[in-house]
Amino acid sequence: IPCAVGGSSLSEWLKNEDGHLYNEMISVINGKKIKGVLWYQGESEGMDCKSENYFERFERFVNDMREDLNNKSLHVLTVQLHRHTDDFENGEEMDFHYDNVREAQRQAARKIKNVYVIPSIDVGRLSDGIHNSKSANIFIGERLARQALFSVYGKGLDPSAPDVERIKKISDKEIEVVFSGVEDTLMAYHVKNPNRLPLMAEDDNGINAIESFELLKDSIKLKLSRTVEENTYIKCQYGRNPYGIIQDFGKQTAVLCFSNVKVAMKE
Repeated sequence: IPCAVGGSSLSEWLKNEDGHLYNEMISVINGKKIKGVLWYQGESEGMDCKSENYFERFERFVNDMREDLNNKSLHVLTVQLHRHTDDFENGEEMDFHYDNVREAQRQAARKIKNVYVIPSIDVGRLSDGIHNSKSANIFIGERLARQALFSVYGKGLDPSAPDVERIKKISDKEIEVVFSGVEDTLMAYHVKNPNRLPLMAEDDNGINAIESFELLKDSIKLKLSRTVEENTYIKCQYGRNPYGIIQDFGKQTAVLCFSNVKVAMKE
């Protein structure tokens, strides 16, 4: 049942804000019993630098749908934002807000029952600076279908993308980033220089550069240029257009992007 509108903001889908697209969606569904919703949205908040409270507002959207459709267990399958390759004067600010939206999408799948998220950072070509190509949309559609088959209908193997499980300090200058849901082993294709690994360590003194890295089955060990401080946070595949991806070789899917996950100083 198509209800999508390109370029729409979350505000247009929220009953207590603009809400006109939400009202149209409910009208189109018109009492039909549906099992789930496919949701790909968030570029507007990234581009307009208005990502604050995206998680809370998205949670409200999910709750409103479940109430108005009389389905408390409605499944919502979401897509973590793809790349945006255009240049802008406020590019760094947009990078920050793209990170915020992707992190909110990741958290939604962790914290809201029957909400799921698939990555798209690795699905290939755009048709322009921001829109997915036809082949990329087919790729995304297949991932959503596999997620629906497993999560809604209980069929097939779990296709969920690897997600960061914990990050821990293992020596004065070393940390380990551990992922859950890895089927085979982690890969970072085409990355030779540690500076190009799509991970960033940052503390109160700024970026703590990666001197070397080691990819293991389900974790990545990083050696940093300075001592690991108390308030050290890690980002993965950050910004609008990160260089490279970190991928599960078995599932052939990128790990989920994450932002500002704190390093545990001890177990």
